[in-house]
Amino acid sequence: MKDEEIAKTFSGKSIFSAKDIELVTIGKNGAINIISCTPSITGQTIVFSYSGNEYQIVTPIVGSFQASNLLIAASMLEACDVKFDDIVSVLHKITAVAGRLERVTGVNHPWHVFVDYSHKPGALESSLNEMRLLCKNKLHVLFGCGGDRDPSKRKPMGEVASNIADIVIVTDDNPRTENPASIRQEALKGCPGAIEIGDRVEAIKYAISQLKDGDILIVAGRGDETHQIIGTQKIPLDDREEVRQWI
Repeated sequence: MKDEEIAKTFSGKSIFSAKDIELVTIGKNGAINIISCTPSITGQTIVFSYSGNEYQIVTPIVGSFQASNLLIAASMLEACDVKFDDIVSVLHKITAVAGRLERVTGVNHPWHVFVDYSHKPGALESSLNEMRLLCKNKLHVLFGCGGDRDPSKRKPMGEVASNIADIVIVTDDNPRTENPASIRQEALKGCPGAIEIGDRVEAIKYAISQLKDGDILIVAGRGDETHQIIGTQKIPLDDREEVRQWI
C-alpha cells in the first residue's frame, strides 16, 4: 500500500469504500463509556453508557481488559446494522475464548486455577493484576518461555511474575530446538527466588499440591494448546487436562 493510501485509510475515508469511516472509541470516557467493571471469580459486572443510555451486563468472562473486547464486538455488530439494544440483550451469553483466563476449577472450589495464553510480559502482567484483585490469599503463577523465539522477553517475564505473584514456578513452555534449561535460566534472572521444575507436567502437579483455600494459580503461556513442542516433536499436552488430573 502506498503512503498516500495509508493516509486516506486513517484519515476517515476508506480506500475500499466511498463511505465515511466512523471512529468509535471504547473505554473510560469513550463513545461507549465503560463506567465500571466489578470483578468476581465467576466473571464481572460491566456498567457502560452509549448514546445517552446506560447499560449493565453480567458476563462470565473474567478480566476487565476483556470488557473492552466484548464491547468492541458489540460495536462491530452495530456497524453491521444490528440494533444495539438487541446486541446488549445477548452479551451475557458470550463465553470467553478458550485458554484466555479460562477457569478450570468450579466456581465453588476452595481455590482456583486459571489457564491463560499470556506469553509476553505485558499480557502476563495484565492477567496477574486481574487475578490479584480476586485473590483472597496467595497468588501463584507457573510459566515458561518458548524456544526459538524472542529471548529478550524472558527476564522481563520473570520480573513481572516476581513483582505481582506470591509464588512463582518456572517451567518449560515450548522449548523447540533450544536447550530448555538455558531458557529457564534466562527467565530466572528476573525471578531468582522462583521454584524451577523443568517438566511441565510435574510443575503443574506440584503447583496444585501447594494451593490452599483462597489461593489462585495461573498456568500461563500455552492457553488451549494441545501439544508441547520439544525439539522438533509435538508431544500431546493440554494444560487444562493436566490441571483436571490433580484438582
